[in-house]
Amino acid sequence: MFLNNLLAFLKNFLDPEKFWKIVLIAALALYFTFGSFRLANFVTADEHYWIYERIPQYWKALSDGKLKKTLINDKPGITLAYVSGVGLFFEKHPEIYINKPEKHISIYDPAVTERLNLIFRWPVLFFNGLFSLFFFWIIRKLTDNIWIALWTSVLILLSPVLLGISRIVNPDSVLWIFSTAATFSLFAYLKKEENKLVVLSSAFLGLSLLSKYSSVFLIPFFFSAILIYCFWQYPLWSQEELKKKITQYLFSYLFILMGAIALFIALLPAVLVSPAFFEEKTFSSLLITLKPILLAIFLLAGAFLADARIMQSRSLHFIFKKISSLRSFFSFVLCSVLSAFFIFILFNWLTGQSLINFDGVPFDVRKEPEFSVALPYWQKMIVEFFPVVFSVSPLVLLSLLFLWLSSAGKKIADNPWIFLSSFFLMAYYAAVISTGLLATIRYSAVVYPLLFFLAALGIFEFSKFFKNYKYANHLITLLILTTLSASLWLTKPFYFDYTNRLLPEKYLITGSWGEGGYEAAEYLNSLPNAKNLTVWADYNGVCEFFVGKCLEIYKLDPDTPKIDYYVLTRRGGIRLNPDHIRWLNPKNVDAAKYYKKENPTWRLDINGRPGNFVKIFKSES
Repeated sequence: MFLNNLLAFLKNFLDPEKFWKIVLIAALALYFTFGSFRLANFVTADEHYWIYERIPQYWKALSDGKLKKTLINDKPGITLAYVSGVGLFFEKHPEIYINKPEKHISIYDPAVTERLNLIFRWPVLFFNGLFSLFFFWIIRKLTDNIWIALWTSVLILLSPVLLGISRIVNPDSVLWIFSTAATFSLFAYLKKEENKLVVLSSAFLGLSLLSKYSSVFLIPFFFSAILIYCFWQYPLWSQEELKKKITQYLFSYLFILMGAIALFIALLPAVLVSPAFFEEKTFSSLLITLKPILLAIFLLAGAFLADARIMQSRSLHFIFKKISSLRSFFSFVLCSVLSAFFIFILFNWLTGQSLINFDGVPFDVRKEPEFSVALPYWQKMIVEFFPVVFSVSPLVLLSLLFLWLSSAGKKIADNPWIFLSSFFLMAYYAAVISTGLLATIRYSAVVYPLLFFLAALGIFEFSKFFKNYKYANHLITLLILTTLSASLWLTKPFYFDYTNRLLPEKYLITGSWGEGGYEAAEYLNSLPNAKNLTVWADYNGVCEFFVGKCLEIYKLDPDTPKIDYYVLTRRGGIRLNPDHIRWLNPKNVDAAKYYKKENPTWRLDINGRPGNFVKIFKSES
C-alpha cells in the first residue's frame, strides 16, 4: 500500500505540468531566501540620492502639481520611483534622516540606515522576483516549450549578478526587467501575431525608457529584429504574404514606438512643461549619436511601406531572394564569432593572459583612456565581453558554447531566436563601444536574461542526446537548481561581486560598490569605546553602520579630531588615486601611505579575491 502511494506521488510529481510549478516555486523560494539575507546590511554608490532625495521628490512633485520637478535625474529613473517608492508608505519623509555632517564629521544611526535600506529595497527584490512568472509565460509562448521557459526562468532567478542588482535602489535594478520584457514580447509577437503582445512590448519599452536613457538602443534593435525575422521566414512566405507581413510588422513597430512615447510622457510630465530643458538634461548627447540612425530607420520604414503599397513588395522580395542563400552564412559567422570571443577570453585568462595582456584595463571603470583610445576594435569587443564571461555560471558558459558551436555548423532557419538573441549581444556591445564606454557588470545587466535564454536553448539541444530517457529533463532541472544554489551559497551576501572559478583569483571583473562596509563597521563597533573613535573611509558603505565619528574627505580643518582608523577599499583607491599630488599637502588626510602598507588591522577579501578588498589600518599618528 505504502509503495503504491509512493509511486503514485512520484508519478504525480514528475508530471511536467505539475513539475514546472514546483520547480518555479522552489526557485522563487531560493531567490527570496538568498535575496533577503543581509538585505539591509550594505550601502552602495548613489543609493542615498534615490532614497533620501529623488524618489520622494517625484511623488511630491506630482502631489504639488509641480510637473517640471518630476524630472528627478538624467537616467531618468522614474520606474524606480514607482517600484521602490512603495517604501514611502512606511516612511513618508526619508529626507529628514539625511546626515548633515558638522565640519565634515558624519555621525549616523545604523538602525535608521538598516530600516530605510530594508523598506526601499524589499519592493525591488519582490517585484523582480515575481516578474520571473512573466518571463516563464512569455518564453513558453515564444518557444512552445515548457522546459526552455522553465530553465530560462530558473537561470534568471538564481543568477548571482541579477539577484545582486535586484537588491539595490538604482535604475539599473529595474532596467533589465523592462528591457528584457519588451524584447521577449516583440519576439513573441513576431511569432504569434497577437495584438496584446504589441501592447505589452510598447508598454515595456516605455517603462524601459523611463528607467534609463540607454534603452533607446532598443528602438533600432526592434526595427532590425523585424527585418531579420522577415528575412529568416522569407522562404516560407509567398510575395503576397511578405507584403502582408512587412506592412503589419512595420505598423506594429510604429504603434510600439508611439505607445512607448505616450507612456513616457504620461509618467514624466516634465517633458510637456519644458521639452528643451528635458532634452538638455537627459537625451541630448544620445540624440546626437542616434539622430542619423533614427532618420535611416524612418526612411527605410517609409520605403518598405511604399514598396508594399505601390510595388506589392517586389523590391523587398527581390532583395531577399538575392541574399536568401546567405542565411546559413550569416548564422555561421555570428555564432562562430561569439564562440571565438568566449573561447579566446577563457583561454587568455586561464593561461595568465598568454595571448594579450589587458592588465592596463580596469574592468569595473566605465571610462578609461586605455580602453577608449588604444585598443583595436576587436580587442575592445573582447574587453566588453570579458566581465560577462566570468560572471555567469560555468554551466551557462558550456551551454552557450555548445549552442553556438552546434548552430555554426548547421542551418537554423527554423529557429530565428538563436540568431536574434545572439545579434542582440553583438549589437549592444557595438553600441556601447560607439559611446566610448566600457560596460561594467551593472551596465551589462540587460544582456544576462538573453544569455540565459540562449543557454536554456543550448541545454535543450543537449538534452536531445538523452531523449530515450523519460526523466532526463527532470534531472537536468535539478542539476541546474543545485548548481546555481551552490553558487549563491558560496557567494552570499556579495552576490553582485560573483566571479566564477574559471577566472584566476588575481584577476577581477568588478570592485566592491560599498559591499563589505557593514562587516568593517562590525569590527570597528566591537572595539572598546567605539562611540568615541574617529575613522576615515575612502568610499561609502562603512560610515552608515559605524557608531562613532566618520570622515569621508581628504582636506582637513584645523579642529578635525584625530583619526583613529583608516578604512580603505579598491573602489576608493581608484576614485581618490593615492599617487595624486593632493596627498603631498600636509593639510590633507595622511591616508595615501596606507594603500601601500601590508598587514592591516582587519581585512576582508570580497568572495576570496585579494584585489577586491576592504582593509582597516590603525592610525600611526
